[in-house]
Amino acid sequence: MQTTLLGRKARELLVQPSDAVVTGWGSHAMYFLHESGEVFWLADAATPPHARAVLLGGDLPLWLPGTSCGSTGHSLTARGRPGITLHAPVWTPPAPTRTVSWGTVWARTQRLADSFSFSPPRWVGEAREAARSGDLEELLHWGQKLVGLGPGLTPLGDDFLGGALFAAWLASHLVPGWRWAEAKLEEFLICSRERTSRLSATLLADLAHGEGPAPLHHLAHVLLSGGSSPALWQAAHELVQVGHSSGLACLQGFCAVWSQPSPQESEGNLARTQREN
Repeated sequence: MQTTLLGRKARELLVQPSDAVVTGWGSHAMYFLHESGEVFWLADAATPPHARAVLLGGDLPLWLPGTSCGSTGHSLTARGRPGITLHAPVWTPPAPTRTVSWGTVWARTQRLADSFSFSPPRWVGEAREAARSGDLEELLHWGQKLVGLGPGLTPLGDDFLGGALFAAWLASHLVPGWRWAEAKLEEFLICSRERTSRLSATLLADLAHGEGPAPLHHLAHVLLSGGSSPALWQAAHELVQVGHSSGLACLQGFCAVWSQPSPQESEGNLARTQREN
């Protein structure tokens, strides 16, 4: 079976001979625990690229949870059966850039968040207000109550937090004066491992360090580079299609962080930006 796209982290895990075990299935993906303790997955063409994903050109193999697999560095096999070829282009998240003012980002994300219906549980609402106020330590405080909240492979609380932490990582790299409390973040991520699934904790940590699904990276690029409004709505729609509700919760978390006015924007500039956008 042929691989069509190989995520950067998945390639790093599988490029050398190693073992892995199937841990579970999603609607379009099969999840593995690598001997290193890292997570990766096989997915069909309906799944967006991700640094941990191996995308296939056909159906997923019928490997049950608990199945032991091995990588030869060239293919992934299970119990000696024909394997999955690991020769494919490598997908790496694009480097972030920002070419528009914070005021432009602020105005556009406000409308974006309001355009997609979202009725969050209490703790999500509290975390959203913390993100909107720019209080990142408060966001992590409420985040402790959110981790693991909700059903599914990646609970709604984790999805919202992931979007917010991804946006905060971007802001810390692109917005002058923005500070992200690294020590508190790492403490939060360590604690989260005990409150949610291994898969969800892994994805949460990835997002907090600037790596997520391709639609989230695309949305950030369109937003921060001043893409057209139709392109922005299309990018948001693509993100919302990820999972049953994961993409929507992630979008709301992402928008919450960007929806606070920057203290460096004068009121006049901010008002003009709102009229222009």
